[in-house]
Amino acid sequence: MIHIAFVPFKVSIEPTVLTRVAAALQRQVREHFGPLWQIDATVSPFFVWDSVPPDYARLIVVDHLDSSALGVHADKDGQPYALVGAHGDWPLVASHELLEMLADPTGRKTRRGPSPGPGGGEAEILVEVCDPCQGKRWSYPIDGIPVSDFCTPAFYDGGAGPWSFRGNVTGAHQILKDGYLIWHDPVAQEWWRRDWLGAEPTNYALGPMPPTVSFLRGHIDRITRTHHKRTHKKKRFAAPVLPAARARAKALASELTAILSKPRKKGAR
Repeated sequence: MIHIAFVPFKVSIEPTVLTRVAAALQRQVREHFGPLWQIDATVSPFFVWDSVPPDYARLIVVDHLDSSALGVHADKDGQPYALVGAHGDWPLVASHELLEMLADPTGRKTRRGPSPGPGGGEAEILVEVCDPCQGKRWSYPIDGIPVSDFCTPAFYDGGAGPWSFRGNVTGAHQILKDGYLIWHDPVAQEWWRRDWLGAEPTNYALGPMPPTVSFLRGHIDRITRTHHKRTHKKKRFAAPVLPAARARAKALASELTAILSKPRKKGAR
């Protein structure tokens, strides 16, 4: 059993709102996501940071992220966590990051299946379950709270559908408008990304990853952001962040890093 603490960090969230969103996320994990991915987890709201038990992974709501992304999940010394910016459709982003943190806590997990690329063969596909069908247009409500559609194991393995929980994805390796997919060609030792942020889906050859890369997903995102700055100057890769908000986010990120780096208490997982 995995325990998730849904907790704000130095941002004001109404307790009733946090509780409602946590309840919707719990239902999504227990009733929809868990049975398909064989993952059992609890999602509990916490209103005080220091009250979170040491063996809980944290889904953290912050004022702004230290990037232009809406949310991110990673791990610190083997301890998974996710960050969600408290603006816009943040409950939807919380659903997205929660499911991806459960499916791939480290941002490095792949599943082997038929290659999405034109050359055929097999590929190692990064398990980011919400990215191919991300965004509000593909979401669905649980008790009035928008949550993210997500891909099933068949999406990666190339088996029979459904390929996403809501049926928005109609084939293995298909990406929807605003979505993307990342995979590794084990023969050529190259990483690839396909996204649909412009008029049509586009493939990007990202090359090999240096052996020193510890956070694979973050490194790939930085490479891709550079591609989009060069080729899609009028299309933003993610949400804009004002300088003051970015500075505040950097300070919060430094503080969170220090907190998450502290060793857990004796007896914690």
